[in-house]
Amino acid sequence: MNYHIIGGDGQEYGPVSDATIREWIADGRLDHDSKIRPEGAPEWATVGDSPEFGDALVPGEPAPRGAAGTVDIGACVSEGFSLFGKHWLNLVLACLIFIAISIAAGLVTSVLSTPFTVTLQAIAKGAEPDLAQIAWQVPLYLICLLINIAFTTLLYAGGFRFLTRIARGYEPAIPDLFAAFRERTVAVMLTGLLSALVCLAGYLLCILPGIYLQVGYIYAPLIALEKNVGVWEAMEASRRMIHPQWWQMLVLVILMVVFCLAGVILCGVGILAAYPICGLMFAKAYCDLFNKARAGTAAR
Repeated sequence: MNYHIIGGDGQEYGPVSDATIREWIADGRLDHDSKIRPEGAPEWATVGDSPEFGDALVPGEPAPRGAAGTVDIGACVSEGFSLFGKHWLNLVLACLIFIAISIAAGLVTSVLSTPFTVTLQAIAKGAEPDLAQIAWQVPLYLICLLINIAFTTLLYAGGFRFLTRIARGYEPAIPDLFAAFRERTVAVMLTGLLSALVCLAGYLLCILPGIYLQVGYIYAPLIALEKNVGVWEAMEASRRMIHPQWWQMLVLVILMVVFCLAGVILCGVGILAAYPICGLMFAKAYCDLFNKARAGTAAR
């Protein structure tokens, strides 16, 4: 049987199969209160009131609030390499798409912000500031910066959905890369913007708070995409989930930097393997943390 559902963004999706519904429940994209309607049925019901999905539902809240799981660094690295070996073609293709879009977005932002950059360089060389030019260049620069952060966050959240699906045992789906451009777009963008501002404030406060928050908010855009929660709640859900395993997550970040640098050294081509492997490592960690958190919530 096929179904229609109301997503967290209030939009109707479907028809989709019962297998897809179960997959979305497992991913946390649907919960007890999500609206669902069998194809051909006149009225909407909730997933929790649909007995055919009773075994797929885990009691608990939509955002992870239970006991944090454990990040096994060795298992994350091993899983990253193993999954890359199984799905390398789709992962390399996704990586190429991700990099191409990121570079294109960066070039557009760079071109639009060039006037302000040129003005700053001239002032640094001793030129007299032109206040009339600065008056319009600064707002344009800030707008470009905000748009770039928002766009990058959307792509980042979609990339994480693509990777977590693979980590959960599903087949890769390239359209998932653009999921945040279709679902909960505003929430994901605002999560990225607010996270960036809070982390910037943290870096200004002796740097260490910024490092802590940068690691703590790693999963905030994905949670904003997958869960029907607010922006701050998505950020705090990520931070709370990571906090008990913060040092392990920092080690994963360091490993990611090392792997990506090694990929760049290998004529740049190695990044097509290093980047997906690192992403899968973080996807594995997310699945372990979230599954344990959800189990902890259900047990209470």
